[in-house]
Amino acid sequence: MDSIEINAGSGAIDSCIPPNIASMFKVRATKMSENGGYYTSASGGVIYNEGERDVKGVTDDSQELGMTFQVAKVRGPLGSVRRICEAGNRVVFDEDGSYIENKVSKKRVNIDKVKGVYMLKLWVKRQESLGVNSVNGFANSNSSFARLGQLI
Repeated sequence: MDSIEINAGSGAIDSCIPPNIASMFKVRATKMSENGGYYTSASGGVIYNEGERDVKGVTDDSQELGMTFQVAKVRGPLGSVRRICEAGNRVVFDEDGSYIENKVSKKRVNIDKVKGVYMLKLWVKRQESLGVNSVNGFANSNSSFARLGQLI
């Protein structure tokens, strides 16, 4: 299994991942990528959207979850707190423990503070073994698997 460390950031408009991370999950075109859409970096540079990919894995405490990322040439995986909250979760950053909590199920996924940055670790299989590219098929009331947006 490979580890992906996702920087949980309140400044990111979308969750983004570099093309070379979690590359075993297929990239699909989006309207934004097909129309030359881009993001503006903090330094004012242009970062083009290359599509999106659904990433599936498990947390350190064995909770299955997934997350849809926009693929772009960013430095590392960014988790958009905005998108996580829009999907029915709350995100808590606190010195006594940070986490993402699903508002309906009340289940939590811990966020670790690493060198002053809030990180969510996701373990993924090296080969996509489920034969599907969408997390949505797993995020239902009968499954323990959920999108980060619909956290368990």
